[in-house]
Amino acid sequence: MEPIAFPLDLVELDSMSAAHIKEQIMGCLLKNGFTVELLREILIGFCSDGASVMLGVMSGVGKLLQDDFQGIILWHCLNHRLELAVDQALDVTGGTKDFQAFMDSLYSLYSQSPKNMRQLSECAHNLDIALRRIGKVLAG
Repeated sequence: MEPIAFPLDLVELDSMSAAHIKEQIMGCLLKNGFTVELLREILIGFCSDGASVMLGVMSGVGKLLQDDFQGIILWHCLNHRLELAVDQALDVTGGTKDFQAFMDSLYSLYSQSPKNMRQLSECAHNLDIALRRIGKVLAG
């Protein structure tokens, strides 16, 4: 049987303590029909960013979950690790700061002005080019 991953809920946190976050995660799971017995049987892992409140070995959310569900595996999100590595590489690489500032300026120029966006769309249409809407490039 393959693992199943799906978005379940969006939970607003009142506190950033590991105990509160774990309590909210468990509350969300129980509210959505999971039982502690079922979770002991099917929960295989917990993945998050590497913040100590989340993955701290002494009292992070992962450790608190591991205390209740001994078999789960804790790991630092690969996408987050990649983002941290790229950010660190950009910090030590010469010349990328100017490129990032240029790209951010272009993004601001077109994303904050309906007139500029309309003119850009007209140019793209005249050149038979499809515009794609993306977020910030090299967001830091």
